Amino acid sequence: MASKSRYALEYLSRDSITVTDVKRAQSDRFWFVVEDPDGNSYEVRYQRQTDNKGKVYLARRTRESGSWKWDTLIDPGLLKNVEFTYYDSQDAAARSSSLDDVKKVNVRLEMESSFGTEGRSMTQADTIYSARYVLRNRATSN
Repeated sequence: MASKSRYALEYLSRDSITVTDVKRAQSDRFWFVVEDPDGNSYEVRYQRQTDNKGKVYLARRTRESGSWKWDTLIDPGLLKNVEFTYYDSQDAAARSSSLDDVKKVNVRLEMESSFGTEGRSMTQADTIYSARYVLRNRATSN
């Protein structure tokens, strides 16, 4: 569980450095535009999703050269919940009415794992991983 959460948080860390525009900032999703070293911009989406069995997972979707590509960052069955929280440059909660104020994002991952041993089933739950990222390339109104 720890390695899967680190993997997802590392992706978000790399993306957050180059965010130039925020498209959607909700508790279950974070959509933004990044710029690569060559100056090319493309959209990235992080989103809590649910599979056909009702299990939660975290997906990352990128749009490059006109086509979308989905990656599952944390598999269904390991993630209990993911929540994004947004802050302005003064560390106050960003106003939901204005995406222009978003300067920081906090992602909170609640992990859960079930496994069996010697005919018994066990669940490890409520392991929480959290990280806050500063959108360094993002200019805000304040």
